Amino acid sequence: MVGWFRRNWWMFFAVLAGPALAILSLLLVRWLRIADEQPRELPEEGES
Repeated sequence: MVGWFRRNWWMFFAVLAGPALAILSLLLVRWLRIADEQPRELPEEGES
């Protein structure tokens, strides 16, 4: 098993990276949409 992994680590990485990149891109799009809909109020500008 270890020998197979050493020979085919790039395939293993590709199989893992595919879904991981898809999920990350979906989360990024979602986060950007939320950030656009709800602009952050910066406390530093100062309502005291």
